[in-house]
Amino acid sequence: RNRPEGKGSELRLRKAMNGTTSAYDIVLIDTPPSLGELTKNALAASQRALVVAEPSLFALQGAQQALDAVDVVRRGFNLRLRTIGIVANRVRPTSEHRFRLDELATAYGDLVFDPAMLDRSAVMQAQGACVPVQRWHSRGARAASHVLSTYLDRVLATAVGDGPSL
Repeated sequence: RNRPEGKGSELRLRKAMNGTTSAYDIVLIDTPPSLGELTKNALAASQRALVVAEPSLFALQGAQQALDAVDVVRRGFNLRLRTIGIVANRVRPTSEHRFRLDELATAYGDLVFDPAMLDRSAVMQAQGACVPVQRWHSRGARAASHVLSTYLDRVLATAVGDGPSL
């Protein structure tokens, strides 16, 4: 019987993954940008959380809501859960985006990953072709791949041996 919510539903993914992740240094669980049941399940199954925010008017509010959700899940279902950081995504070279990045950095300091992920057409092209950006051949794809590698290095430095990371 498929019940999306109910007693113990927030632990379904953790139970399903039990014993399957030991062969990996990291397991990435990507969830929709909402704080619903899927995200609760992913957080309950994870050791670390990475918050993604776009540099918009509501970036601070969205990042804080995500950090609050991590805290709620940590206190309620998963005492091992910690936040790795915040990634600013789809950043454009505009004064508005620079302002919003500065807001994030002021509010969250070292939690904000540097560099930010620029809004590159190569990422969308690779996604549209159903290939990893690392295999898309363009200057923008190489730049995006380099940024993603720095993120991976930071995540692995904090997550290796800790179990699944979100």
